[in-house]
Amino acid sequence: MKKIRIAQSSKLEDKKPAYALYSNVDLVIVKDGPAVYVLYGRCHHRGALLADGSIQGNNLVCGLHGWDYRYDSGVSEYENAQQLKSFTDFI
Repeated sequence: MKKIRIAQSSKLEDKKPAYALYSNVDLVIVKDGPAVYVLYGRCHHRGALLADGSIQGNNLVCGLHGWDYRYDSGVSEYENAQQLKSFTDFI
C-alpha cells in the first residue's frame, strides 16, 4: 500500500509532537528515532490538540489536562479503555 505523505520525516524533531491535517481530521505525529507514529490528533477527554502536548517517557501527554496516551499504540496508560486511533498509511 502506498503511504500518504503528510510530513517529511527529516524535518520532524525527535519526540516532539507535530501537527498535521488530512481530510479535515486533526493528526499528531511523533518521531522516535527511525520510527514515526501517526495518531488521531485530539484528546478524548476534552478535544484538545495533542500536538500542543508533550512527550513524557513513552507517553504523549495532553497539554490541557494531562491525559496520556502511548504514542506507539494510542492506548491511554491512565485509562486503558481509552485509545486514540493510530494510522499506518501516513508519513
